Amino acid sequence: MPSDVRLVLVAAGVNQLGAVLEGFLLVYLVHAGLPARDAALAVGGFAVGTLLGAPVGAAATSRLGPRTAMAGALGTTGVLIATVPLAASTASVLLVAALALVVGVSTQAFRPASSEALSRAADEDSSVFVFSAFRVAMNAGALVAPVLAAAAIAADRWVLLFVLDGVTSLLAAGVVARTSAGRSAGAAPAPERATAGGRWSTLLTRRRVLYAVAMLTSGVVYAQTFSTLPLQLSAVGHGPSLYAAILSLGAVTLVVLELPVTTATRSWPVPAAVLVGTVVFGLSFALYGLAPHVAALVLLSAVLAVAGTTVSAPRLWSFPSGEPEALRPAMFAVSQAAFGVGMALGPVVGVSAWRAVGEGWWAAVALVGVVSALAGAYGTSVAPVRQGA
Repeated sequence: MPSDVRLVLVAAGVNQLGAVLEGFLLVYLVHAGLPARDAALAVGGFAVGTLLGAPVGAAATSRLGPRTAMAGALGTTGVLIATVPLAASTASVLLVAALALVVGVSTQAFRPASSEALSRAADEDSSVFVFSAFRVAMNAGALVAPVLAAAAIAADRWVLLFVLDGVTSLLAAGVVARTSAGRSAGAAPAPERATAGGRWSTLLTRRRVLYAVAMLTSGVVYAQTFSTLPLQLSAVGHGPSLYAAILSLGAVTLVVLELPVTTATRSWPVPAAVLVGTVVFGLSFALYGLAPHVAALVLLSAVLAVAGTTVSAPRLWSFPSGEPEALRPAMFAVSQAAFGVGMALGPVVGVSAWRAVGEGWWAAVALVGVVSALAGAYGTSVAPVRQGA
């Protein structure tokens, strides 16, 4: 495995060790004395920032190169996250929301830059495996983060949450600074400005649009895990321990299965892997509506959902790596922004629909998953040809 790939994987894992802001910001702000409505506004600021972060990261990658973009994003995140307790102490919801928005931008800006760095370091044949390893590294770190956060909260050291998040981001910035992924010699700033509109317009092919639709609808489906599902589990009488078990089991399943499944399906055509994996992922959500009182069936659904993503997600997330170099950062931004929009829309649509139709909503979620599978299969059916800038 190339050294740049190893460095990016290490940075991703280290960064995720302290990635607690998204999961604990609202709880912390309420603990710090902000009204729940104001705390929710701050969390909304972070969500908006993550939507803006993908195009910002893509632009920085094209102009400065992946190494500088990655280090800048992680360094900015590290410094700003550590100031969250100070901002919260002012009781100014606008200040906290603005800070959360900027942190959201810098957090998400790392993704297009890291994806471009991996694409440059890995050849086309190994790109799927490399992106699979990237997902494993991030999820392995994410497994540890809640444990560290719980320990800090149990000791009533809430500030340590943000110190930990900031320190791990800065450590990750130091790691990626050692990569060799500088700005491409062919990506001079002036031509970039002159041709940016033309390059973005070339993205609007039918295949690329359907690929973006697949990413967006996958985000809508995936978001149900963190929004509608906990509400339904509570409504039918399950305690929070079952939901915690679902999240933990899903993370463990991904870490254990991702690389072996990617290796076993390496010879599959990309559209076939996307179709099969996404269909399994989508249909698994239908089980949540069949027998929500049965904990074993709920856990089975969670395992099937993750198992499906181990087949399809590495192909979907790595697919832009085959684009011409001048288009890669933009395509990575499109894929990540589309998924982010789906993640933002999913809770709003899902919770409203579930309250209106109840358990029947999960059949609609499964249908959206099938649509996502079909769009993804068609969108990846003509492999892009990797070229230089």
